[in-house]
Amino acid sequence: MIDTPDFDTAAAAARIRKNAPEPLQEHWADIDGVLYPPKQAYHLISGQPRSEFNTHHALTQLRKCGFATSVYVPRSASDTEPAGDGPADSVETIDQSGPATTTTPGTWRVSDGSAVSFRDAISEWGAVAHDVLLETASRYNDFVTYKELAEKVQEISGIRTKSQMRNWIGKVLAVVVEECARRGEPPLTSLCVTQNQTVGDGYRFVLETAGESIPDDLDHHAAEARLKCYRAYSTDLPSNGGTPTLPPQVTASREAAARKAAAARPEIVELCPEHHTVLPRSGRCDYCA
Repeated sequence: MIDTPDFDTAAAAARIRKNAPEPLQEHWADIDGVLYPPKQAYHLISGQPRSEFNTHHALTQLRKCGFATSVYVPRSASDTEPAGDGPADSVETIDQSGPATTTTPGTWRVSDGSAVSFRDAISEWGAVAHDVLLETASRYNDFVTYKELAEKVQEISGIRTKSQMRNWIGKVLAVVVEECARRGEPPLTSLCVTQNQTVGDGYRFVLETAGESIPDDLDHHAAEARLKCYRAYSTDLPSNGGTPTLPPQVTASREAAARKAAAARPEIVELCPEHHTVLPRSGRCDYCA
C-alpha cells in the first residue's frame, strides 16, 4: 500500500479544501476547521482509489500530514480502555455551513481540563503570539522559532493541544498578521523562523495572508521586515538605525554554499596558441621565448 505523498500540511489542506466535504459517518479529519471523511481526504491528496485502502490507513496517513483526526479503535478493543494522558477527546455537533462548532481533540484548558474549541484556542494563541513577537522586537536582531512560539503561546494562555504544531501555528500567525494590519504595526510575523533559522514556507503563507507578492528570496525579504520591527520597538537599536541581517545559521549556510560552488568551478587554464602548452604565471610561453 502506498503512503501519502510528501505534502506539507498547508499544501495538503489546500488540495483537500478544493472539494466540499462528504457526509461524515464514524470518523473524521480536521482540515482547516472543516471535518472531512478520512477516506475522502486521503483519496484527494494521494490519488489512490478508495478501494485500495481502509479508514484506519487513511487516518494514519492524515495524522502523518499533521492533521487532527478521530481515533480509530478496533472493534475488539474495550470501550473502557484509557485513551492516554490528558483530557478525553471529544467532538461536538458539526455544522459545515455556519460557524465552526467542533472541538479539536486534545485541545484543553490547563486550569480545569475543559475542552476548548479550536477557533477559540487560535484566537487566544494569536493574541498571546502578538505580545510575544512584540517583546521579541524590543531586542535588536532577536527572533523566535516556530517551536518556541508554539510553546510560549500554550504556556502563557493556559491552553494546550495534542495536535501537531505545523497543523495550527500558521493560523496563529494569520491572527497576528490581521492584528498588525489593524494597528498599523510593522510585520511582527517576520520575527518567527524555523529551527534552522530560515523563515521557510511559513513566511510565504504569512505574505499570502497579508495579500503581498512573494519575493524570490524569502529570507532577505524577512530581514528587511524584521528591521522595520526593530526600528519601531528595539531598545538597543544601533545609532545608525541598524541593517537588514540574516540569522547566523542562514549566513553560515549561504557562505558554505558559496564556497562549495566556487570550489566546484573548473580552473581556467591559458594555453600557448602555438605550442598548446600551459602558460606560466608570466603569461609567456617557455618554448616561444
